[in-house]
Amino acid sequence: MQAPLFSQPPSEVQCAGENVTNCLNYPFLTYQCVDGNNIALNLFGNQLLLPNVALTTPQYLVVKGFITFTDDYTFAQGSEIVFVDNNSGFSIKNGKTLTLDGCSLHGCNKLWAGVIVDGTGTPNTLIAKNCTFEDAKVAITLRDKAVFQISGCTFRKNLCGILAKTHEQNPNPSTTISLTPYNALGISGNTFYGNEQLLEAAVPSDIDMTGGANPPSTPTNYPCFGIWLEQVNGLSIGWLKKHTKPDDGTSNIFLRFGQNSEPGVRTQGIRSILSNVKIVNSIFQYFGKQDNATSIRSDAIFAWNNQFSTVTTTEFKGMNAIYEDPAGSFSFSYCYNDIRTIGTHLYATEYTSNNTVFSIESEPFPFSSQ
Repeated sequence: MQAPLFSQPPSEVQCAGENVTNCLNYPFLTYQCVDGNNIALNLFGNQLLLPNVALTTPQYLVVKGFITFTDDYTFAQGSEIVFVDNNSGFSIKNGKTLTLDGCSLHGCNKLWAGVIVDGTGTPNTLIAKNCTFEDAKVAITLRDKAVFQISGCTFRKNLCGILAKTHEQNPNPSTTISLTPYNALGISGNTFYGNEQLLEAAVPSDIDMTGGANPPSTPTNYPCFGIWLEQVNGLSIGWLKKHTKPDDGTSNIFLRFGQNSEPGVRTQGIRSILSNVKIVNSIFQYFGKQDNATSIRSDAIFAWNNQFSTVTTTEFKGMNAIYEDPAGSFSFSYCYNDIRTIGTHLYATEYTSNNTVFSIESEPFPFSSQ
């Protein structure tokens, strides 16, 4: 068995030649260094705990390269996984389920690649509940047929929180993907932050070189997208059952995107490209700003479609017809644009907007860029 990375705070800690001394949340605990691209099965009982033990025992890992899960696996509450560089992350294949329960996943010095739910063959499943995702290029990538529960999680310092698209270099622009919520939680109860600096500057268009609507091609030092959907044929974002009260913990919250002036970069809470999406019980606060000295454009929700032959819809349903509107529970607060659509149908109901520059801005096809 490989010796642990360390078990007490040394003057300098390295994994695969990388200094990770300042990246560990619990420097007095024992961490394992996983170096290289590995099938997780080969690490069980060695650098990863055996599956039955991992269910209840936290793990502390420093990972360089991808770990690919081809068997069901769970990381227990309290686990910390530190990813060393741009080519580090997790992937799920062979119709298996990866469960992240109360874990911290973050980078070290550089942005990491994220958790990728593979889109080939049998549907693969990601269950991420009450986790923190930080410092990723894309924290979670959902490919075709992915099954998911992403609930109660915090996304901060990621260029993009969640990406749903068929493939980085999709050769067929007419291809759409299907995604399936694991249960009623789906994507709910998460918080996406946009105003904390990335570990390194990144170019939003590098996420998807074939992306429509001209994603920014200049570097940014701050998160650009909370959720990015492209060619998704139908997805609900939010709690899939009726709320019992506004603060029951199932609302997605998007906070403080586009607060910093970066030329050529327009941030978006939810970016829907050639997709059909329903957004329910979500709250957006502080997107861009406009005052006497500054004007920074940012969209809480942006939807785009340039195909005459394809009809796409964006539906937003707030909470305000169900409850009285207590102070602070506006659907949109202090946003440059609440909702901006180009070439797609919009249905927006039951919401309130507070101190917004443009509540709804709609442009038919043909249209201008991004």
